[in-house]
Amino acid sequence: MGKARKLPPLTAGDVIRMLGDDGWTQVRGTKHLAFEHPVHGGKVSVSVKWTGLRFGSNALKGVMGQAGWTKDDVRSLYFERRRADLQQ
Repeated sequence: MGKARKLPPLTAGDVIRMLGDDGWTQVRGTKHLAFEHPVHGGKVSVSVKWTGLRFGSNALKGVMGQAGWTKDDVRSLYFERRRADLQQ
């Protein structure tokens, strides 16, 4: 078995952009943003108190659970976004 790969360091801003890329839309909030998905249902809540700072691992695990994401999903969304940003 190979060594488990860590997730890239993410900020709340990264997570918010990834939610948007995955089809989630913001429905309310200023300090804690609430997102809904038109197909998956449910809600995801993201604190934006520290938008530019690293998102804590427990907070990320919470968002992953609410959004139904795996670690591979997070990696894929993150690196797709990075590629898109570099091409602009």
